[in-house]
Amino acid sequence: ARAPGAGLAACSTWASDILVGPLLRGVQARSNSMADSIGDAVISFLLSPGSSTKLVPLINLTIVALLSTILLAYVSGFGSIHLLVLGFLGTGLFASVNWFVSEFKKVQAAAAKEGDDS
Repeated sequence: ARAPGAGLAACSTWASDILVGPLLRGVQARSNSMADSIGDAVISFLLSPGSSTKLVPLINLTIVALLSTILLAYVSGFGSIHLLVLGFLGTGLFASVNWFVSEFKKVQAAAAKEGDDS
Protein backbone atom coordinates (compact mmCIF):
# COMPACT_ATOMS: atom_id res chain seq x y z
CA ALA A 1 0.00 0.00 0.00
CA ARG A 2 1.17 3.50 -0.82
CA ALA A 3 1.39 6.35 1.58
CA PRO A 4 -1.13 9.14 0.96
CA GLY A 5 0.25 11.68 -1.50
CA ALA A 6 3.11 9.46 -2.72
CA GLY A 7 1.85 9.55 -6.32
CA LEU A 8 1.62 13.34 -6.20
CA ALA A 9 5.18 13.63 -4.90
CA ALA A 10 6.44 11.38 -7.70
CA CYS A 11 4.51 13.42 -10.27
CA SER A 12 5.81 16.73 -8.96
CA THR A 13 9.40 15.44 -8.96
CA TRP A 14 9.01 14.22 -12.54
CA ALA A 15 7.48 17.53 -13.62
CA SER A 16 10.20 19.56 -11.98
CA ASP A 17 12.98 17.37 -13.41
CA ILE A 18 11.64 17.21 -16.96
CA LEU A 19 9.70 20.44 -17.48
CA VAL A 20 10.79 23.08 -15.01
CA GLY A 21 14.47 22.21 -14.58
CA PRO A 22 15.68 22.96 -18.14
CA LEU A 23 13.53 26.07 -18.29
CA LEU A 24 15.03 27.45 -15.09
CA ARG A 25 18.57 26.56 -16.16
CA GLY A 26 18.03 28.40 -19.48
CA VAL A 27 16.67 31.50 -17.78
CA GLN A 28 19.50 31.54 -15.27
CA ALA A 29 22.11 31.12 -18.01
CA ARG A 30 20.70 34.04 -19.99
CA SER A 31 20.31 36.35 -17.02
CA ASN A 32 23.79 35.64 -15.72
CA SER A 33 25.55 36.41 -18.99
CA MET A 34 24.07 39.54 -20.59
CA ALA A 35 22.20 41.37 -17.85
CA ASP A 36 24.90 40.97 -15.24
CA SER A 37 27.59 42.34 -17.52
CA ILE A 38 25.47 45.38 -18.47
CA GLY A 39 24.44 45.94 -14.86
CA ASP A 40 28.02 45.62 -13.66
CA ALA A 41 29.20 48.09 -16.30
CA VAL A 42 26.56 50.66 -15.33
CA ILE A 43 27.25 50.30 -11.61
CA SER A 44 31.01 50.51 -12.08
CA PHE A 45 30.53 53.64 -14.22
CA LEU A 46 28.31 55.29 -11.62
CA LEU A 47 30.65 54.48 -8.76
CA SER A 48 33.89 55.43 -10.52
CA PRO A 49 35.59 58.64 -9.38
CA GLY A 50 34.52 61.68 -11.39
CA SER A 51 31.41 60.06 -12.82
CA SER A 52 29.11 62.60 -11.18
CA THR A 53 30.36 65.34 -13.50
CA LYS A 54 29.61 63.09 -16.48
CA LEU A 55 26.02 62.65 -15.30
CA VAL A 56 25.16 66.38 -15.08
CA PRO A 57 24.03 66.68 -18.73
CA LEU A 58 21.80 63.63 -18.27
CA ILE A 59 20.35 65.12 -15.07
CA ASN A 60 19.71 68.42 -16.88
CA LEU A 61 18.04 66.60 -19.77
CA THR A 62 15.81 64.69 -17.36
CA ILE A 63 14.75 67.86 -15.53
CA VAL A 64 14.07 69.66 -18.82
CA ALA A 65 11.92 66.70 -19.94
CA LEU A 66 10.03 66.89 -16.64
CA LEU A 67 9.46 70.64 -16.97
CA SER A 68 8.38 70.23 -20.61
CA THR A 69 5.85 67.59 -19.61
CA ILE A 70 4.51 69.81 -16.84
CA LEU A 71 4.22 72.77 -19.21
CA LEU A 72 2.49 70.64 -21.86
CA ALA A 73 0.02 69.31 -19.30
CA TYR A 74 -0.69 72.81 -18.02
CA VAL A 75 -1.23 74.25 -21.51
CA SER A 76 -3.40 71.28 -22.52
CA GLY A 77 -5.92 72.12 -19.86
CA PHE A 78 -4.88 69.77 -17.10
CA GLY A 79 -3.49 72.70 -15.14
CA SER A 80 -3.87 72.94 -11.43
CA ILE A 81 -2.01 74.42 -8.52
CA HIS A 82 -0.21 71.08 -8.17
CA LEU A 83 1.39 71.43 -11.58
CA LEU A 84 2.49 74.97 -10.80
CA VAL A 85 4.10 73.85 -7.54
CA LEU A 86 5.75 70.90 -9.26
CA GLY A 87 7.05 73.22 -11.99
CA PHE A 88 8.40 75.59 -9.35
CA LEU A 89 10.14 72.71 -7.55
CA GLY A 90 11.57 71.36 -10.82
CA THR A 91 12.90 74.80 -11.75
CA GLY A 92 14.48 75.10 -8.32
CA LEU A 93 16.07 71.68 -8.70
CA PHE A 94 17.44 72.61 -12.12
CA ALA A 95 18.89 75.87 -10.77
CA SER A 96 20.38 74.27 -7.66
CA VAL A 97 22.05 71.42 -9.57
CA ASN A 98 23.66 73.85 -12.02
CA TRP A 99 24.65 76.25 -9.22
CA PHE A 100 26.32 73.38 -7.35
CA VAL A 101 28.20 72.31 -10.50
CA SER A 102 29.47 75.87 -11.08
CA GLU A 103 30.62 76.15 -7.45
CA PHE A 104 32.30 72.75 -7.70
CA LYS A 105 34.19 73.87 -10.79
CA LYS A 106 35.29 77.06 -8.99
CA VAL A 107 36.65 74.99 -6.10
CA GLN A 108 38.44 72.66 -8.51
CA ALA A 109 39.98 75.62 -10.35
CA ALA A 110 41.10 77.19 -7.06
CA ALA A 111 42.62 73.89 -5.94
CA ALA A 112 44.42 73.50 -9.26
CA LYS A 113 45.72 77.07 -9.04
CA GLU A 114 46.86 76.49 -5.47
CA GLY A 115 48.60 73.28 -6.57
CA ASP A 116 50.43 75.15 -9.34
CA ASP A 117 51.64 77.83 -6.91
CA SER A 118 53.18 75.28 -4.53
